[in-house]
Amino acid sequence: ALTTNAKYSLPLLVFFTLGLTYVVLDPLRSYTVQFRIAKLMAAESLKPIAPSEQATADAEAEGLEVVPTAAPPHRVRTLWEALVWIMAHTNQAQDFLLRASASVGLPGGDNRRTSFTADFWAHREEEVADIRSWLGEPKEQVMLLTGRRGNGQSSFVNNICGMRGVYMNVGQMLEAGGAFDDRIFLRHFGKSFGYWPTQGMDRQMTALLDLMMPGSSKLSRENEVMVAVQRVLSCVTSALQVWRKRRRNSSNYEHCVAAGMPLIVIDGFTSENRHRREGFFESLVIWAAYVSEEKLARVLFIADSSFAEPAMLAALGNRPERLEVRELHDAKPDAVRNILARHFGEGHRAANLSDSEIACIGGRFRDISALVEQVHRGVPPSQAVRRLAEGAESTVRTLLMRGQEGSKWTRPQLWRAVMLFSKLPQGHGVPYDVFLWQVFRGDESGVQSMRESNLIAVSPDPVPPAADQPRKFTVYPGSPLFAEALRRLARNDGVCAVLDLEVAKVDIKREADTLAGYEAELVRLQEVDDVWHDKRRGLSDPNEALRKRKVQLLGLIEEQRAKLEVAHAERRAAMARLKRNKEAFAKAIASEPVDDVRHVESGRGGFWAWLGLA
Repeated sequence: ALTTNAKYSLPLLVFFTLGLTYVVLDPLRSYTVQFRIAKLMAAESLKPIAPSEQATADAEAEGLEVVPTAAPPHRVRTLWEALVWIMAHTNQAQDFLLRASASVGLPGGDNRRTSFTADFWAHREEEVADIRSWLGEPKEQVMLLTGRRGNGQSSFVNNICGMRGVYMNVGQMLEAGGAFDDRIFLRHFGKSFGYWPTQGMDRQMTALLDLMMPGSSKLSRENEVMVAVQRVLSCVTSALQVWRKRRRNSSNYEHCVAAGMPLIVIDGFTSENRHRREGFFESLVIWAAYVSEEKLARVLFIADSSFAEPAMLAALGNRPERLEVRELHDAKPDAVRNILARHFGEGHRAANLSDSEIACIGGRFRDISALVEQVHRGVPPSQAVRRLAEGAESTVRTLLMRGQEGSKWTRPQLWRAVMLFSKLPQGHGVPYDVFLWQVFRGDESGVQSMRESNLIAVSPDPVPPAADQPRKFTVYPGSPLFAEALRRLARNDGVCAVLDLEVAKVDIKREADTLAGYEAELVRLQEVDDVWHDKRRGLSDPNEALRKRKVQLLGLIEEQRAKLEVAHAERRAAMARLKRNKEAFAKAIASEPVDDVRHVESGRGGFWAWLGLA
């Protein structure tokens, strides 16, 4: 009956075909991931081997130079070892050709960018060596390299540390079409690990199941995507286990650098895009913790400090022992001039910028890189600094006038932060508790939201506290360019008057609502106090408890009245400034000479007279 009824036989045939593709393609996907890992680790196996500490000490005692020795030659015994050996030398030849082409090619934007990256980190050798050593060591925790947004973590790992690894650009997946198209997202995700062909049968099988039995499929669109993501991660885990087993059975395992511990770098998550695929960020963090604890791979997340550490700790069940964090800091202000001199030369105009211009740019990698790019295009350095400052000012001003959708801070709160930062000297911050109360009245969710918008940065105090003292934090503007933009906006009298008036109205409403609540409670207590007269109950009159409470409310009402008067005074001051600016504008318009406007009279004679032909 099943073979004669097309309603059942056709779907069963399709299901059989789809199942056959899983049986055939899943082993192929596993092998492609293994080849991706083998290609990565084969290049590591050809690295020179550093001498041991004892050999180094003996050589130095005898006055001999210590150099790394070449890796011992591989004795190929199996087909797999032969394939790894071929991959290793192929990668070595490709790297040589790339270096040769870069050395003889014409300078381009990528070469300039790579050169600037090297110049930026040239004076921080100790920090570079420490991070490189940290990335190279086997880990049992997930690694997080963080810092303020735009400080060059990605280029640091790629170009400065020279770490070979499986690089996954999550930003490209979530922002270049992958946020809406499931196929694009899964194709990019699988390609990062070498997973091929991409999983794409779940959607078709779900549609066929719904066709046969309507309503039988309960998977939503996002659940289908997450099922496919889990399939890829499971395949990668299996490939890592097979790789470790094969390497341990290999005759040359002891001579392989980082044997069985490939590096997987996950980059591109931001506070804006990590929620575009529900559960994707959390799944990657949990998977990374598992493969790290099983010593299958080293997994490094690169993300800015506005959200990365608390979000990853939340995904790991608030267990900090499963996460190891390193932070990259901005360059020191006194080193910015040396960076520009190293990149352009000592006599270049960019190396002779004034101290105020250097302080305006600050030590953020992204801001200095933007300055360098404009100077390479022929823009004078001082003008390039001015353009960057005006761009930051325009960004903050747009947020002040329009706000940001989805944020938990308001425009008046942002203006309070602007006025608070504008009163500080360059490079100084506000204590966290002061900022929390003056700007947000104790609402810490607003602080976190503004931090995720990269308008502010929160850093621990550089001086460590005593053993019995709590750790204190300081709030800074999001970047030195933003700090300059805040000071410029605070000097704009018209913008200050408009936003001061809005802040005063918000304060008046808050204080008036609180005052109304106190007054309503006082009226209610007075009604209770009059109950003896109205209901003839045996309540002592006057009641001492009610009297004390009414006195307390009267004191609170007086405090609120004083706060309300202060808010009204600020409102009147803002209105006076706006009125003064309006009168100055009207006076300036009245003083301008008005051109003599000759009106055209109606009728034929008036028209010819206007032309001068009457």
